[in-house]
Amino acid sequence: LLIDFKGQSLDKETIFRHFRKFGPIIEIISKKKDDKARIIFKSRRSATSAKICLNDCVIDGTKITIQYDNLTVLSAISHLCTHHPKIIVSGIIIMGYYVLDPIRIFFVVNKFTGRYNFHRSKRFRRRNFGWNPAMLVKLLEKSNDDDEKKLTEEQEENLQQIESYLKENPETFILINGPTGSGKTALVQELIRDISNFVTIDCEALAMQPDASKMLSNFASQIGVFPTVSTGVISNLFDTLLMNSLGQKNCITHASNTQSKFNEILELLSIAINKINQENLKKNNKNINNRPVIIIKDYLGKEKSKHQFIYQLLAEWAANITELQAAHVIFVSPNNAALKKLSSNLPSRSIKNIIVSDATPQEALEYVKRRMSKEKVDIYDTDDLMDALTKIGGRMQDLETYIQKIKTGLAPRDMNMNVK
Repeated sequence: LLIDFKGQSLDKETIFRHFRKFGPIIEIISKKKDDKARIIFKSRRSATSAKICLNDCVIDGTKITIQYDNLTVLSAISHLCTHHPKIIVSGIIIMGYYVLDPIRIFFVVNKFTGRYNFHRSKRFRRRNFGWNPAMLVKLLEKSNDDDEKKLTEEQEENLQQIESYLKENPETFILINGPTGSGKTALVQELIRDISNFVTIDCEALAMQPDASKMLSNFASQIGVFPTVSTGVISNLFDTLLMNSLGQKNCITHASNTQSKFNEILELLSIAINKINQENLKKNNKNINNRPVIIIKDYLGKEKSKHQFIYQLLAEWAANITELQAAHVIFVSPNNAALKKLSSNLPSRSIKNIIVSDATPQEALEYVKRRMSKEKVDIYDTDDLMDALTKIGGRMQDLETYIQKIKTGLAPRDMNMNVK
């Protein structure tokens, strides 16, 4: 009801005393030095009765005229936002939990399964046809090298060992340890060929981010979280609007920091893993290749970065996942301290440590000869190759550089001093 005062304005207590008898009142809106007031009843019947009985009445020497005032949805929302910020913020948080989180989990699961990934989708893999769209993409990207195994004999043995670990129940960590350039990345790339559900977390990419917001955004992108706008951002925006409109701050504080937000993303990853396991259980799918696998690359690679807390949080989260036997967790690290660090987070289990070392001269020779034969490059004299490889060493990164230079037509003896 919209009330016009003809005379001195009535205070809220007087209005309440005369109008309350007609039914419950939600709110009385009346400002000082204003000749109007607004009353919101709980029911339309109460408002109708009050208008019929009190219209054109004189109360304390003031004549009042009453009119109906439409309570639109927009005005109700505006009233709720300006007068009940606690309810609004709570609603935003609930919306984020019941609306945004399921959407995010859907995208994280798709990141695991590669359901809509053109390269990983089984629908586009070769079956009974001689050609499929994925082959065209590979031709356009000139990625024929991707189908080639770039592993030494020792790395082949390491690969078989890791594959045997993945066939077991996930009871402990798998650690691939070795110096930078020793071939850990090639080993992992070969490993994920036959894994259906996996996600890769690149710690180096996280550690190199200039600030916390970009680090969190990068982390969310790595595991497929979408949308990335958190409820904290929405709440902060609402606080700003509330401050500008009413001049008051929201009394609810949001105690969120970088580490808690990092853990929230990990929690989404845990829910996605659980959902994949439930789907496999419903389908009675016991294929070991369908078990979720989390690959954490470059663990402890940047110990002195300003985001160094990520290593501890990842280890703690991985320990919980492993103890629940929900997924296999593979750590790839160039740091020798990784074994001790991970053992402290999983003290009751023995870490399965795979050490990737430099190739011996003979292994390096066989590897280079095999690669050059696949590239249809003329094989040089074995003595020349052995002489060059002895000086270069068995570091996989150096061997790859060496092979690339041979492809350009340089002779081994001409490049002995220019490989590293």
